[in-house]
Amino acid sequence: MKAKALIGVAIALVFFVVLVMRLPAQWIAGFLPRDLACEEPSGTIWNGECGTLRLHAASFGTLGWSLAPLRLLSGKLVADVVLSRPPARAHGNLELSPSGPIVARAIIADFPIEPALIPELPENIAGRAHAEIGLLKLRDGVVESLEGSIQVHDLAQGGADAAVLGDYSLEFAHREAPGEPVGQLRDLGGPLSVEATLRLTREPGFVLDGVIAARASAPPQLAEDIETLGLPDSSGRRPFSIAGTF
Repeated sequence: MKAKALIGVAIALVFFVVLVMRLPAQWIAGFLPRDLACEEPSGTIWNGECGTLRLHAASFGTLGWSLAPLRLLSGKLVADVVLSRPPARAHGNLELSPSGPIVARAIIADFPIEPALIPELPENIAGRAHAEIGLLKLRDGVVESLEGSIQVHDLAQGGADAAVLGDYSLEFAHREAPGEPVGQLRDLGGPLSVEATLRLTREPGFVLDGVIAARASAPPQLAEDIETLGLPDSSGRRPFSIAGTF
């Protein structure tokens, strides 16, 4: 009788493991924050895919994941993820919990700079970007923490006769004290010399303050546009400030 009982327990445990391993991807929805939606889920909760991932009204393409099962015991969903919306692609580690922030780590991303992907951008702007983000914390659409870098290359605006704007780097260093994330923006060459500070605000939004100057290689129209910003300092740089909300 004892042997039969052990066999029964073993069979029950195997059945339970198989059942859990085959839980459908729809079960993942209970772990998602209210502003994040997984549409058209497929696969299992351990290895699955969202046909479309949405944050508020924005679509971020297809999301595939491979889950870390033991982290579920802490009430958190942690997974290696791949996000794809051709030609954009990103991969890294994502942590979700019902009441906590969205936490992303070790994110590597390549994506085009275009209004279709980033609606807040001006019209007729184009380029490409490469991002390496060590840490990103997002709560209710507000960026709480950001560490890493973003490089923008071949930035241009103007359609067929686009004005070349150059290459740029945005660096968010590690910060010990809490507060709004602040990044340092600088040019990597091109027609414009730029040094600025980008602060991500709680609205959510941003404030960009800095100085800019046209180099000798700048097209005449671009140089004239820079002159409208005000009087230059002793080095020929003019101050500018841009603010907005997301």
